[in-house]
Amino acid sequence: MDDDRLALVMLKPDAVRQQLTGPILRWLTDRGFELVGFRQFLLSAERRANLYRTTRRGGRLDWQLNAVLYTLGPVQGLLLHGPAGDLPAASVVSGRLKGDFRPSRAQPGTMRADLGALNPIFNLVHSADDPASVRRESRVLFNDGPVFDEPELSAAAARPPAPFPLWSIVAGVLLRWAAEAGVAEATLAGVDWPADSDGPRLDALRVATRAVEEIAAASSPGTARILAGIRTGETTWDGWRDRTRIDDDPWPSYLTYTTLRYLDLCLETP
Repeated sequence: MDDDRLALVMLKPDAVRQQLTGPILRWLTDRGFELVGFRQFLLSAERRANLYRTTRRGGRLDWQLNAVLYTLGPVQGLLLHGPAGDLPAASVVSGRLKGDFRPSRAQPGTMRADLGALNPIFNLVHSADDPASVRRESRVLFNDGPVFDEPELSAAAARPPAPFPLWSIVAGVLLRWAAEAGVAEATLAGVDWPADSDGPRLDALRVATRAVEEIAAASSPGTARILAGIRTGETTWDGWRDRTRIDDDPWPSYLTYTTLRYLDLCLETP
């Protein structure tokens, strides 16, 4: 098979958890891509390091915070055969179709915009950048398992999407934590949040930023420092998780933390 026609996309645990396998496959099929390999599995720390070997340094995300995502659920590797064109299929996916790693900057017509990426960690997909990367990353994702797991694919693609209601989750975690920290319920009830339908658009991020700042202003100095520290990284994920775990489910706390951690990055002027 012509290497220039191959692309590799990995659905991250947030995409798998939200049951987006079917929509993502249909999105790719509509653009001329044919699935030729599929595998679902837990991505170990060793495989993750090999997968991101050429990209983990010099990025704008905290590598250890990003790594937490892969402890929460499986990934799905998609090996795709793309349409003929001027560029290799992998370059088309990575450069034109995937979308900005900040969902607020992802343009309509890209996967991250069209399929509902939520923040720079919860951004649904990883893709190989070029034919050489497809060859290397395929060995990471497919070398010791079935190249095409038909039963798992059928089951995953049949599940209806279950998207995270971004701002309901963020508000729920923050308001619960703030109430337990002693912030007046009347104050918290008056804080405005974006609608879930607004997603991570810039105007919604600005509204959320004001909401967080209102909660901080009504908090004790220690509580305000914890909240402000999320945006700087001074409040670590481990510390925040221990304060906000809900029924031993880390997803709400992790979505909240990563959304607040990268508010400023997403709000930067291009």
